Amino acid sequence: MEPMEEHRRRQIMEWMKWELAWELGVRPPADGYWGGISARECGRIGARLRHRMRALETGRSAGKAGGPEAPEPGGGGTGPQRD
Repeated sequence: MEPMEEHRRRQIMEWMKWELAWELGVRPPADGYWGGISARECGRIGARLRHRMRALETGRSAGKAGGPEAPEPGGGGTGPQRD
């Protein structure tokens, strides 16, 4: 995997982690440090992230075009509204 591709993959996974946290009712830390979040909550987020990544990989291997799109700056998704 090329360095730019790896960087892009990490950005997408980080964005998905934050989206999943909001979906599960967990407020992501403003400073980006997840150490204050319980292991149970992090496990729930990680399990959902893995499930979503498997679904994306299965879609690609089945010949479906596309993949996760980059998030719009400032949100712009269909997820829960944040303050």
